[in-house]
Amino acid sequence: MAGQDIPEDFLRGPAPNAILNILDFERTSPPIPEYKGHFAATVDNFMTEAECKELIRLAEESTRTQLPDSTLSPPVWEQAMVNAGGGKQVMSIDTRKSGRVIFDSPKLADRILERMMPFMRECEIDRLEDKPMVTGLGPPKRGEVLHLSRLNERLRFLRYEGGDYFRPHWDGCFVTPDGLEKSLYTIHLYLNGEGGTGYGGVTTSY
Repeated sequence: MAGQDIPEDFLRGPAPNAILNILDFERTSPPIPEYKGHFAATVDNFMTEAECKELIRLAEESTRTQLPDSTLSPPVWEQAMVNAGGGKQVMSIDTRKSGRVIFDSPKLADRILERMMPFMRECEIDRLEDKPMVTGLGPPKRGEVLHLSRLNERLRFLRYEGGDYFRPHWDGCFVTPDGLEKSLYTIHLYLNGEGGTGYGGVTTSY
């Protein structure tokens, strides 16, 4: 893989002109009344266009390797696979079809979280107490309060081209090997496009 030089000022500071919108599923179009009490939110203008392009560049650079002539190979978007349990993945075109880059970067994850934190606090999801729909029944029964520790450093970039898709699915929960951390929320960053060709996409609640 090519070396990663993340600009020191990249994603530093608050999001310019960002607008938080907490969804009310009884007022969405169409309404989804059976999702009353569920949580989802959007943040418009979370990143600038230049920041989106830089994030894509960093992801692509992570896939490039040095060739015998000392030049770098082209970026590689591998076919996305699905989890099969036990840490294994399998190809399943019936479920999903898109390009994917998996980029492990604690530094980028920390910077995204730093910018995201004001919105998470406003949404009151940086601290979870008595939220069985999110945590399951165990923590509320035990009187536990869960605190946001970090974002998962395994960043997944998806590229959808004409006709690509990801069928309706549930995101899994990742638990660290020591059992001390567990993922409970998913953050999507739409980097370009309006749901057509490119790196954009559409997420629908079911």
